[in-house]
Amino acid sequence: MNAFCGHMRACLMIRSEVEKIESVQQLVKRPHTTPHMWLGTSYVAMVEHSTNPDLQQIGRVVRERGTAVPASALYGEPLLRRVVQGRAAVISDGTSLAFRVSSVCQAFAGAEFYLAREGVVSHPLNSFARKDIDPLIFKDINKVYVYLQSILGLKQQHIKRTHALRITIIIYNRSTAGRSPPPSTS
Repeated sequence: MNAFCGHMRACLMIRSEVEKIESVQQLVKRPHTTPHMWLGTSYVAMVEHSTNPDLQQIGRVVRERGTAVPASALYGEPLLRRVVQGRAAVISDGTSLAFRVSSVCQAFAGAEFYLAREGVVSHPLNSFARKDIDPLIFKDINKVYVYLQSILGLKQQHIKRTHALRITIIIYNRSTAGRSPPPSTS
């Protein structure tokens, strides 16, 4: 056995397996883990008014605890510190999550952020725009979406199967839960 194999074997033996949250049902079964969502998005209403009882419960918790927060708080170090400690989970779309968390994850050495396997909510089309965009331009963008849906004959089920944006969950690495949180950079 060479040194590389020995080192890898030692690392594998030391690191404990993380008990991940891979579904809404698993998140519901962890009342000590508070779900947080992005304030001002349709996700909160979609979860709260879902026909799935587990999603409804997540929506109820978010509403009652006031954990729908602005993006700056959702992806900020204080909340991510709570995620690392196992006290919070972030429910967000994967693209925004990966972009925003990657800018602060260096402050969490030893922590592991991951996307859950099961999506929470799927919806057909979505776009982000700056708040100061000209309303006429935004109206034209929406017209293009409607046109594309009608001309291409995109049906809701087809969109869900092929182009769905999935909200995902990030959670903490149990192997770092006993350590003190990283120092604040603010």
